[in-house]
Amino acid sequence: MTTSSRLPDRVDPRRLAATQARLEGHWPLADLPRLASSLYWLRDSAVTADARLVLDFGEDEQRRVVMDGQLSATVPLVCQRCLASVAWPIHVTVRLTMVRDDEAAAEVPRDREPLVLDDDSLAVGALVDDELILALPLAAHCNNNDCSRSEPAPREGGKRPDNPFAGLADWKRGN
Repeated sequence: MTTSSRLPDRVDPRRLAATQARLEGHWPLADLPRLASSLYWLRDSAVTADARLVLDFGEDEQRRVVMDGQLSATVPLVCQRCLASVAWPIHVTVRLTMVRDDEAAAEVPRDREPLVLDDDSLAVGALVDDELILALPLAAHCNNNDCSRSEPAPREGGKRPDNPFAGLADWKRGN
């Protein structure tokens, strides 16, 4: 089973694993509510961006449902240096084992992440949302050559301007 458009909201991982199915498609970033709240969207433009997904389902030696996948997207973030928009590429590899409870999660091999399913279905959008959020940088920034951040102009004699908090240090010594 291969899909090349938008993936379904929920899938049955056990059924997909039985047929060793591959799901391939995209997911609009605007439909990922938690991720979308962290992105830099221009209000007047129709920014449309998608995450690309390839998800392969199967079973391991213990007949547990496993999923190997690749997620990629270019997300608009705010540069923390100059506050301009920066296109940040994200590439995520996922290796998940579907389990029913925490006891089964403890038995998952270290090279895989356990995913506890509440019912027999997997919410694809929630998975994409979680994985892309985990891959976001703590502080996005432009490449050094592209960033338009301006440094304070040096004073006469090549010195930088005084620290604006230097006055507080003088005040503290006076009290």
